[in-house]
Amino acid sequence: MGAQSLRWQDLARAGAVASLLLSPTAGAQLSGDLFKGEYGLTSGTQPPPGLVLTPWLYDSYSTTLVGADGQTVATNGASTNVLAVPGLSLWLVSPWQILGANYGAQLQLWGTSPSHDYPRLGGTSSTYGFGDMYLKPVELGWHTRALDVITGFALWIPTGRYSPGASDNTGQGQWGYELSAGATVWFDSLHQFNFALLALYDIYSPRRGVLTVGTASTQLQTGNILYLQGGLGFAPIGRVLNIGIPYFVEFKITEDTLPQGVGSVLPGIQAAKSWSIGLGLEVDLTWSYSDGVSFRWVQGFAGTNTTNGASILLTYSHVFYLFGKDR
Repeated sequence: MGAQSLRWQDLARAGAVASLLLSPTAGAQLSGDLFKGEYGLTSGTQPPPGLVLTPWLYDSYSTTLVGADGQTVATNGASTNVLAVPGLSLWLVSPWQILGANYGAQLQLWGTSPSHDYPRLGGTSSTYGFGDMYLKPVELGWHTRALDVITGFALWIPTGRYSPGASDNTGQGQWGYELSAGATVWFDSLHQFNFALLALYDIYSPRRGVLTVGTASTQLQTGNILYLQGGLGFAPIGRVLNIGIPYFVEFKITEDTLPQGVGSVLPGIQAAKSWSIGLGLEVDLTWSYSDGVSFRWVQGFAGTNTTNGASILLTYSHVFYLFGKDR
């Protein structure tokens, strides 16, 4: 698919890649590495060949904890607020092809506020540090007139500060192994109506150290998580603007390894599978061949063994066309 100018879909997808490693809402279970609503309207699209530089800012706020029965758990009005987390994404897409797909790779770095290790809501985060890194050494992207497809393998590398139960963690203390596949489809010849779905499956190693509750010591381990993220969009003025509804669906496929006494932290919360779902609003604006911004807000509204709250992601993306402007 030729491109004399950078499509808004490419920049929006590039901006959406900003991956944070933190516990976004201090959930009722151990946190995975992706946050809810990280990917949006064009999550199944790889940008054109070149280097995409994306600084971003993320904010999350949660006050509602949902138990195993789907009912709200009383928390005395406590909240978790993850403030103004900055980061930087580097995304290289090459013109070299494998099985007809462009090969790409990604690296993300960020400063983050403390993550939370086990069920609790605890006020506003105030300390920062270097977070865990995200490295995607293998990515393949296919492009046609009406359909884009993307797949890859990535690692979450535990470079952030972590100690079991500490209040100033900036990482998760765990390795993550991620498989992903997705697509973005355009329903009309003008590329106005679009729908994207990206599926990501994360497998986690045991966390560093052990957490002691009472007389019992446990090495924590996050259960495997399946994420479905994307959005339904409408581009009223071509490649300049895309607006729509992002969504996320998250399933904890296997149970966490938690200490027996965790229920005393928040009664009724135990090691169990979980799920959550949310919707929001996204606006993607591209004003040149190389530059664009994306704003995404998502609100969780249902689930079990999870928290519900709002998250906001703001990104700016610039593409360096190292290989020219045509795919």
